[in-house]
Amino acid sequence: MDSFGKSFRTWLRDAIEHEKPDFAGHFIVVKWGCGTGGCNSGAVINAKTGKFHSFPLATGSAYSEKKVFSRIGV
Repeated sequence: MDSFGKSFRTWLRDAIEHEKPDFAGHFIVVKWGCGTGGCNSGAVINAKTGKFHSFPLATGSAYSEKKVFSRIGV
């Protein structure tokens, strides 16, 4: 298992044990955040083999793009 798999093994194992395939008949798409609402990550798991592929990159929040959140001192 690579470093991504070791870091997120609980999420991956839980998805394999409790989720049903929801993409192309035998893939499980699982996603999670960092807890602040500002980042997301995840993986696509082959339910037949247990192999997974992490999302290409973590996505950031759109909060910084909103005017109310980007003003300093307000």
